[in-house]
Amino acid sequence: MRKWLLSLFTVLSSLLFACSRATPISPGELLQLTPTLQPIFPTPTYPPTLQPILTNTPEETSPIQITKVPRGKLVVSTTDDGLFMVNPDGSDQKLLIPAPVGLGTLSPGLNKIAYEIRGEIHVLDIQTSEDLVIFSPGFYPHWSPDGSRIGFNCNMDFLAKICVINADRTDLRIFGENNENQRLNFDNWSQDGNIITFTSYSFPPSGGRGIGTIQILNLNTNEISSVLDETMLDKIQAIGNSSLSFDNSQIYFLGTQNEIFSVFSINLQTQDIQLIENENYDLSNPVWSPDGQFFFVHGETPLLFTSTGEFLYGLDIPGGLVTSWVIP
Repeated sequence: MRKWLLSLFTVLSSLLFACSRATPISPGELLQLTPTLQPIFPTPTYPPTLQPILTNTPEETSPIQITKVPRGKLVVSTTDDGLFMVNPDGSDQKLLIPAPVGLGTLSPGLNKIAYEIRGEIHVLDIQTSEDLVIFSPGFYPHWSPDGSRIGFNCNMDFLAKICVINADRTDLRIFGENNENQRLNFDNWSQDGNIITFTSYSFPPSGGRGIGTIQILNLNTNEISSVLDETMLDKIQAIGNSSLSFDNSQIYFLGTQNEIFSVFSINLQTQDIQLIENENYDLSNPVWSPDGQFFFVHGETPLLFTSTGEFLYGLDIPGGLVTSWVIP
């Protein structure tokens, strides 16, 4: 019996020693054995906490008193982190898409987001995470105010057009001329959803900068009319980013004056043009609140102005770009 126990101990000791000297599993083999649960997007790195930065007027030393508080929700795009939904004061941030994508806009119900990635228009359901490809190739999607349609830039047979499609992917409508030297940029919807503003850029056949013309498309009649032609302007160039005012009486647009990008308005009845802002900032990508009282523009960070050009504050999101503003 003693010899049998000794033999058993010797065998067990040999097995334990062999196991301790076994070749370890390599990281690659371990990855093959471990299931990957969510490979679509990397784990996001959140930007700094968003805080409004109050500023002073040149005549005062105390912060500006905001008499009307901006309402609604914004979509803010960051190059490194993706798309966030935040309040206009920068609070209550929510990550929507944790990866850098193109322009994204919120549906009026705040439950879906239309965005562009690799030339495809997608709609993501925020609650269910269901993601549908709406159209390809397409760029710069914008929800209609009632949430039933999406307007965007589309490329049809290598010709730039304006497209409108129902959110359920039915009833595609295509607008624009068959001109290979022309590019159309979808800008904005009117608040009643009957009019689209866009910018048509005509490029010389020999190459060079495109000359902009701001146009409006009436979706009830399919008629396109020109509002502002850059060739007729004396000191304003590179016009675009147009948006109808809340009452459809004016169009706001971006342009350069003295080599600085500024925000202007044109009265649709009198054709008078006014400089809304800017004296000190080089601005781009204005996004207006649906009630027409405020607009965000992109400087080094998102900057908030009133509709009369008074600077209120900026959001502490370096490089952040406001792409959508919805008041549900």
